[in-house]
Amino acid sequence: MSNLPSPSFQGPLMISASSVIDAPIDKVWQILVDFTSYAEWNTFVYGVHVPA
Repeated sequence: MSNLPSPSFQGPLMISASSVIDAPIDKVWQILVDFTSYAEWNTFVYGVHVPA
């Protein structure tokens, strides 16, 4: 739950950021493409839908 006001717009929202991760690229990539596990480690993500 959040105490933030509801957004006043409709449609997709895109947010971007960058970071340097001190880990092997293969391990980072495995975690990033495991979409079903996002909600386990990122509390800001409630779910991920990847259209076919």
